[in-house]
Amino acid sequence: SSYQPKVFKVDEHMGIAIAGLTADARYLTKFMRTECLNHRYVYNGPLQTQRLVQQIADKSQHHTQRYG
Repeated sequence: SSYQPKVFKVDEHMGIAIAGLTADARYLTKFMRTECLNHRYVYNGPLQTQRLVQQIADKSQHHTQRYG
């Protein structure tokens, strides 16, 4: 096992530091980057941090309430 990076850049104005399973964090980081890129493409501006956090919470809650 080698060193795994624990800090990822999400967008120009935001980053994320992780603890725990790196694979799960990379999956969420990829989702966050995609959301930021989509928002920047559509609205020509950065995504608010609060809105991104809400999207992550909604995504996690969706998996909690449904199975399969």
